[in-house]
Amino acid sequence: MPVPTQLFVIVAVCFCIGSAARADTKLTYTMNGAETFHIAIRGNLVRWDFGGGPRDPMTIVYDNKRRQLDLIDERRKRIYPINDATIAAQNERDARRQRALESARRDYRNMSPERRRAFEKRMQPWQLKRLQGNGSEGRDGTTVRLGTKATINGYPCQFVDTILNDRPKSQVCVAGRDVVNMPKADYATLMAMFRFLGTTAKTARMRSTHFARHLEGVPLQLKDNRKGKVQTIKSIALSPLSDDAFKLPPYERIDPMARRKNRR
Repeated sequence: MPVPTQLFVIVAVCFCIGSAARADTKLTYTMNGAETFHIAIRGNLVRWDFGGGPRDPMTIVYDNKRRQLDLIDERRKRIYPINDATIAAQNERDARRQRALESARRDYRNMSPERRRAFEKRMQPWQLKRLQGNGSEGRDGTTVRLGTKATINGYPCQFVDTILNDRPKSQVCVAGRDVVNMPKADYATLMAMFRFLGTTAKTARMRSTHFARHLEGVPLQLKDNRKGKVQTIKSIALSPLSDDAFKLPPYERIDPMARRKNRR
């Protein structure tokens, strides 16, 4: 019995839709016109070569299904796993430090003038400033979405500045998902990683990603004001990616909350 032509059409259409839904995304950037970095997205996984350059290459592999982020230190051949338990431990440690600081401040305020002057002579300037309390500790970064727009490699985007303790830390030009034609599933995973990074900003070794917590869109240019490094989009590819791109290397796994006694 011959198969109706309409059935071939339906099967072909379904196959095309399924293939499009399974398309992976790879964003390729150049840093200051030289080194190349990538953000690769596949299903629940993201791999981000986010900075450092050849001297100190750092990579993130994020699994949205497990809500775990692995920070890969390529130079030292170490992996720092970060998950909800890690973040909870960091928050508890921060709370203990804050309670200790408040206790020290009470003792400082209750000192006699003579004892206070003697005490201050033994303090480092930054310690004294924190003890006296200038209102800056514990303040979160603030994002200001500027009206300035730009076109980078043919893609329109809008600049976002991150201000941390009244100082500009980074500037990112973001584009909407439709602008770069990113699949919805890949975009959702990328935004989930940015939100997760927002919860890890105070965790050891993750401070350089503080800007990610505020991103709502695809980053086309990322500028680190402190280091003067600028990553600019070079290309956006929608094609299947291999499993190897998201596999973790067999490096030593280190607790990011552990005190580092020996630095290399």
